[in-house]
Amino acid sequence: MTAHPPLFHKLYGPALTLLPAPIQKLHNVVEPLTVHGAARIEIGTSWLARLTSKLLSFPPPGDDVPLVLIMTPDRKGERWERSFGGHKMTTRLMPGTSRAKVEEHLWPFVATSEVVPDEDGVDQHLTGLKCLGLSLPRALWPRISVREGSDGSHYTFSMAIRFPWGTQLIRYDGWLDTANLKPLKIG
Repeated sequence: MTAHPPLFHKLYGPALTLLPAPIQKLHNVVEPLTVHGAARIEIGTSWLARLTSKLLSFPPPGDDVPLVLIMTPDRKGERWERSFGGHKMTTRLMPGTSRAKVEEHLWPFVATSEVVPDEDGVDQHLTGLKCLGLSLPRALWPRISVREGSDGSHYTFSMAIRFPWGTQLIRYDGWLDTANLKPLKIG
């Protein structure tokens, strides 16, 4: 067991107790955990959306795509390994510069978001974006919408990214079965 609280529990602060149980449970990452679910993925139709999606290792489009998420804590934050029907996408999540901010690292980008919990779930609002370590001006930021929630028994999520001019890059939504959250067996 880790000596410090899980990353997202720190980010949510006192609001953690107000969140639906599946969100609390999913983010209680004190040891490597595996959770299963499914997602629906849409990629924008432009050549730029398809190219950008490939370069960033976004999953291909599909309905009811099996999803496996492995979350591994460490001293700096958490590593999230997502497998969408066998297509892997890994990001690193670390605390931002203030309590309610999280940095997500997906090479070559680092996106900083503020987490805003309410009694039904959590929104994330982009507050900064770096590419290869350089801060990008707001005019170049994509439009990102992220929502965590619950359907009563499952953790639910939706994420959409649009280019700064409004056309779709990627959208995915789905669920994870937190009732069957399992410690990852190593070795």
